[in-house]
Amino acid sequence: MKSKPQWIVIEDVGEPKLIMRPADLARYMEEQLALEPDTTIDLQEIPAERWSIVPIHPRATLQEALLVMQQNDDQAVYVSQTAAPLMSEVAGIITRQDIDNYYQ
Repeated sequence: MKSKPQWIVIEDVGEPKLIMRPADLARYMEEQLALEPDTTIDLQEIPAERWSIVPIHPRATLQEALLVMQQNDDQAVYVSQTAAPLMSEVAGIITRQDIDNYYQ
């Protein structure tokens, strides 16, 4: 949280990737961890808005990213990269709002 990420990617083996805003986690931590400081947090269980994300190719255009979002009824996609062991294949996140802001 010190690096101030825009998104937290939730990756569970065999499950679709999800993203959530760090503010949701920070709020939970302020409320719950004050009571129980050494608690393990399950990001799938805390109250938060989560969006599913699907991959796009690193060379995909914004139009292609938007088309993938529309086809999958998603609000965001992730730019995929070749993943090494213990490394995420998520290179970045693009949301519909990002695309809208780019064209305004």
